[in-house]
Amino acid sequence: MLTARHLAFCSVGVALLAYSLFHPGAVHAEWQDGNLYFQKELGWHFYRNDVVPVPPPLPHALPDTPPPLVEATPEPEAKPATPVDIPKEGPALEAYLAALPDTALAPMLPKLPASAIRTWIPVLMDQALTSLDRTGVRKYLLIQQESLRRSELFSRVWQEVIWTDPTFDKTNTMPLGGVGQQVYEQGQATDDRQKVQALQDRITLLIVVQPNCPACEMAWQITKGFGDRYRFTIRPIAADLTTLADGTAVLPYPRIVDSLQITEFPSLFLLEPSTHYLTRLGTGILSEQELATRVLRLIPEANPEGAVTHAWTTEEPAAPAR
Repeated sequence: MLTARHLAFCSVGVALLAYSLFHPGAVHAEWQDGNLYFQKELGWHFYRNDVVPVPPPLPHALPDTPPPLVEATPEPEAKPATPVDIPKEGPALEAYLAALPDTALAPMLPKLPASAIRTWIPVLMDQALTSLDRTGVRKYLLIQQESLRRSELFSRVWQEVIWTDPTFDKTNTMPLGGVGQQVYEQGQATDDRQKVQALQDRITLLIVVQPNCPACEMAWQITKGFGDRYRFTIRPIAADLTTLADGTAVLPYPRIVDSLQITEFPSLFLLEPSTHYLTRLGTGILSEQELATRVLRLIPEANPEGAVTHAWTTEEPAAPAR
């Protein structure tokens, strides 16, 4: 049962509720605007904290520069053998190369002198052919590859030096292209004709023939045409009197033929009557261009250094009478 005390308490509560409903200002006076309940229009995340937290001070200041790190001392690596320590030749070198691993040979090759590479190549090839294993063959291929690399580099530098140094770049006298060679040959032929023409009336060509010799007949026709072109005296001689196909009489000069020690026919000789200079031009059928080239190479006035080694001077083989 409700007592009078309970009824009094309920009456007070009802009165307060009615007052709050009809007089909201009284509640606002008691609850401040900053109360969380009156900020619900901001949503559930209305909470703000405008105070920036300050980190607590460090117990002590850090140094400006960190202390140096202590590095661990690396273990010493095994150094490859220097060229001074490597045997130069003989069984010691063979034993050294046989025990040398292929992995150790590869980094050594770029620093090896060329003389060592030339010495090692045959040794490693023999060892590879003897062992017939991959390690031996690989060592030989490594050193062979290094040799080819250096040869290629040397050839490249060789060519660059020739191109850039006028002392060695002789494209006028040693043409590289087909057009250059053709122009050079034409100019050389013209120059040779002028030089040979300057020797007219100074030299005599002796062609030594024998009977029933077709090669002698052909060589006579070419040599005669060459003499007519440059006004040289051409004399066919033989050991016995004979006649060529065109009716030219070949006078016998057995003593001269014997002194020249001719074993093949036809044989052609260059004679300068004024100095008794005599040299052999060649044997067989020679073209006019080849005759001009050999005359200029073997005449002392045209080539004083080379002609002496191919010629001799004697009083015996005198020129036949004209």
